[in-house]
Amino acid sequence: MPQSIKAAEVVEAIPTAVVIVDQRGHIELVNSATERVFGYARSELLDQPIEILIPDRFRGDHSGLRAAFLSHPESRPMGEGRDLYGRRRDGSEFPVEIGLNAIDAGQGRMVLASIVDISVRKALELRLLETTELLSATLDAAPFPILVTSPEGIVLVFNTAGETVLGYDSSEIIGKSFMQLVPVAQRHDAADRFEQTTREKRAQGVRGEVLHKDGHPLTVHAFNAPIFHPDGRIRAVVSSFEDITQREATESQLRQAQKMEAVGHLTGGIAHDFNNLLGIIVGNLDLMRTTRPDDADIVALSGEAIEAAQRGAELTRRMLAFARRQPLMPQLLDLNDLVRGTAKLLGRVLRENIGIELRLAQQVWPVRADATQLEAALTNLATNARDAMPRGGLITIATANSGLDNDYAIEHPGVICGDYVLIEVSDTGAGIEPALLPKIFEPFFTTKDREQGTGLGLSMVFGFVKQSGGHINVYSEVGIGSTFRIYLPRVDDAGGAQSPAPGQRAPASAAPRRTATVLVAEDNPALLRVVVRQLHELGYRTVSAGNAADAIGLLEKGGIDLLFSDVIMPGEIDGIELADLVAERWPLVKVVLTSGFPNPRWNDGLPVSGLRFLAKPYLKEDLGRAIREALGD
Repeated sequence: MPQSIKAAEVVEAIPTAVVIVDQRGHIELVNSATERVFGYARSELLDQPIEILIPDRFRGDHSGLRAAFLSHPESRPMGEGRDLYGRRRDGSEFPVEIGLNAIDAGQGRMVLASIVDISVRKALELRLLETTELLSATLDAAPFPILVTSPEGIVLVFNTAGETVLGYDSSEIIGKSFMQLVPVAQRHDAADRFEQTTREKRAQGVRGEVLHKDGHPLTVHAFNAPIFHPDGRIRAVVSSFEDITQREATESQLRQAQKMEAVGHLTGGIAHDFNNLLGIIVGNLDLMRTTRPDDADIVALSGEAIEAAQRGAELTRRMLAFARRQPLMPQLLDLNDLVRGTAKLLGRVLRENIGIELRLAQQVWPVRADATQLEAALTNLATNARDAMPRGGLITIATANSGLDNDYAIEHPGVICGDYVLIEVSDTGAGIEPALLPKIFEPFFTTKDREQGTGLGLSMVFGFVKQSGGHINVYSEVGIGSTFRIYLPRVDDAGGAQSPAPGQRAPASAAPRRTATVLVAEDNPALLRVVVRQLHELGYRTVSAGNAADAIGLLEKGGIDLLFSDVIMPGEIDGIELADLVAERWPLVKVVLTSGFPNPRWNDGLPVSGLRFLAKPYLKEDLGRAIREALGD
């Protein structure tokens, strides 16, 4: 440094407040920036204790900190790890950043402190923090999953709805590629769409699938939007997801119901006109036959033609049944009596290697229906069951008092909530392919050879049930069998319908007398959510598992009062084997099994003593009753 420049001049030129303190803690020198920052005149500070610039709450510690620094004068920030504040002449406080250095002078070692007023920076930091917290709260308040990813596809933000919908904790997603949320078969397309968003720098909506943590896919509508740097470069991509899995399923069911309605109107119109034509043909043929009784050829030929026309008339009757335009003769029925009588007649259409088992409720509510048409419907179902069991098997016909609630009605458009009498026809045959299930009630649809059927049997059953104010569905698994369920509305003895109006909820079951924890083992995610919701509404705590192995892991942790498990489960252990294991290892844990079949895998009673069984579908009150009975509440 040139001799002409003095140290005091250098200190004075520094834009940051500089204070030199002697060993006594008195101020030896300040620069003009100190006057500006603290509001004191220089004369007011010189030879004053440094504490004049320190807030009262920090003064007690200051002499000790100064002595420690003078003993070990390494250059370092003062008060690391804590906020520091200065005190102005008017008594106001402000945040500061302090740097310390030791100076060896003739009168002993002194401390040089450089002090920066960081009020503006702190205010900006606070504003940034508030903005960040507000943005985070906004993202977490969103009812749909939101992901923010880097241009390379690394997840930067994962909101609370994402955790809820997809089952992941944010720590499992943030910092990793978003591709872990995409099914393997769709990752190439997902990468192309992401690259298109970043390349074209424009938002786009796409429909696709994402994976839940447990592995099941969710159908989503995703909206991807890029975020830019000021210079136009892509900073990140924001993706929001709407889970449309249930909505698409409901829309599909509604489209199917509308299609069936349209087909019904069409076939009904055709059948009506066709019957008129057949009436003319049969009438004229009959006249021809009676006017020439002595001509054997005419009598024989007209007889064959009339017989063929009558078969055509039978087809039109089935079409009219599907279209719900056939004339019915409803009467008050005891379904148990009708089923017993029909079962006796089924021996004519069934082979010797097919057995019939009746499981009739002790007392069923009365219904009003056409007995002849109902017998024909049961015969049709039994005939289909026979054809599905070429090597023999068992047909089970069961009756029960039942009901359909709002949850069921939402998933099955057109169903009216209320009390019903249920007739189940089950077989142990080949089952129905899932892709074919939506079509089985359509007229002329058949999987049989052309010579074996017309495809009108199930459509006739469908039409009769609908015309009677009821509902029909089917549950089937390939290689295991099928169960057709007919729901007919309950009536009182005078014939008045007792079903509630549409939208009215069925009576809720009573709450449990004690709180219990139920382990739900169910591999169908949608059904699992419904069961868990029903149990929560019934007052139970729940834990859930998608397979028997996960259920065993939860049982080993303890705290489970009851296992509610599907019979058919993925993996090496099914629900029945799981029930056996529970009886052996956790005998205090109660078990209720459920299935879409009335008698899955056993014919001689339940496999575990004290085990209860609940057939699908069931109402919340049916579930609550089974749980309470199992727990002894």
